[in-house]
Amino acid sequence: MVRLLAAPGSADVMRSSQVDASRLDEELSLMLREQFLGAFSLFPRGTVTAHLPEIQLALDALIFYLSVWKDAPLPGMALMNLRFRDERAVPHSASGVGGPGLARSQKAMYGLGAVLLRYAWARAGHAAASGGSDGDGGWRATAWQVMRRAETAYRLAALVNAIAFLRAGKYRTLLERLIGARPVYVQTHAPRAISYEYLNRQLVWGELSELLLFVLPLFNLASVKRSLRRLLPQPAARGGASGRQTACGTCGAAFPLLTPAAALPCGHVHCYYCLRARTQADALCECGVCGRRVQALCRLGRGQVATAPAGLGGVTKAIPTGMQSALLAGLPGPLR
Repeated sequence: MVRLLAAPGSADVMRSSQVDASRLDEELSLMLREQFLGAFSLFPRGTVTAHLPEIQLALDALIFYLSVWKDAPLPGMALMNLRFRDERAVPHSASGVGGPGLARSQKAMYGLGAVLLRYAWARAGHAAASGGSDGDGGWRATAWQVMRRAETAYRLAALVNAIAFLRAGKYRTLLERLIGARPVYVQTHAPRAISYEYLNRQLVWGELSELLLFVLPLFNLASVKRSLRRLLPQPAARGGASGRQTACGTCGAAFPLLTPAAALPCGHVHCYYCLRARTQADALCECGVCGRRVQALCRLGRGQVATAPAGLGGVTKAIPTGMQSALLAGLPGPLR
């Protein structure tokens, strides 16, 4: 489907195109920020968080220099066939195509407002917020209150500007209105191919997600996993060269375990909470070492497990015979 972004002889630039360009610029900036932050993934998290305003400043300055300062449109505007025009240098009735680009003074004012002022506001907000809510009456609290009132005034002015933009179709932001920078079309006719590939992908994924949320609770996932596990090759038991069990049969934590427990009747050792969680989730759960069904479990002392060999003969010797009989006779399912 092809849609013309400008009609012949039209004096207006479509408001939807201008709003779409703004949204695209915001999304692209967020994507670049995420990629840029990935380069600092190995740095301490607190250090990166403390310097987020500086990171955003670097990205904003780079985008500004490669677009507006170089007489090129912003990335989102380029995708929507738009560019900035010096509205002060054209007649009031000029069409939405053609005209001179921004003057050097306008570029400098745009960079001051969109890059430096944005950074200064973010940095001042970080400094004021760190002590502005204490109620101590200091300069931080005063600065925080002043910034809140200034932000409220700015939002009201932005609302008035938005209403004027919807009425006249010019100047999306206060900054554009102050410096006289109006988005206009680069070409008279520029076809924009509207692709529904992304929309279709989202719809298919949404419907598939709803289907899975409806169907999956109807299945016993634990039973399905047991059936699949029987079809797969059984892994070797977690033990050393001597055949002794040396790690938890569920999570693989090395002995000695903090909270050991024996799975009965096989006697293999697991972390108590690992085994307890499995028995709570699946009444027919199997031992992760030998694959036998766990009929009960018994907590052990750390010393009983450190040198225990694998299998019933080693671990369960430390469990009193009466306790074993009571567990196996009175608990056909997991220990409650």
